[in-house]
Amino acid sequence: MLASALRRDGFAVEEAANGDAALDWLDAGVRVGNLERLPDLIVSDIRLPYFSGLEILESLEPARARVPVILITGFPDEETHARARALGAECVLEKPFDLGQLRAAVHLALRTNGRDAPGTRGLAG
Repeated sequence: MLASALRRDGFAVEEAANGDAALDWLDAGVRVGNLERLPDLIVSDIRLPYFSGLEILESLEPARARVPVILITGFPDEETHARARALGAECVLEKPFDLGQLRAAVHLALRTNGRDAPGTRGLAG
């Protein structure tokens, strides 16, 4: 649903079914330096099968300054928010949220990181 909403807004979205698939897709961009595989933004749930959104955020360390990350959680607690902030997340959206909140977070994250939207390439996990 979120990927469809972002596509309707003009964003190019790549989807990953789980944390493992997201890390596989990101690997070429982060470790090898293939910029075509480095998204302009990542939107990920924190709780994913295999690897969490926090682990995805940790894996981006070499490219963190260039790839903003928005995390989503249905289990809000201050420890999770603090860890996400410490790892460099742009923000953590708590479920339930409306699409307007997501859109605002996406535009702010891209603007803060000097990217233009729509047409931006992102990964949704």
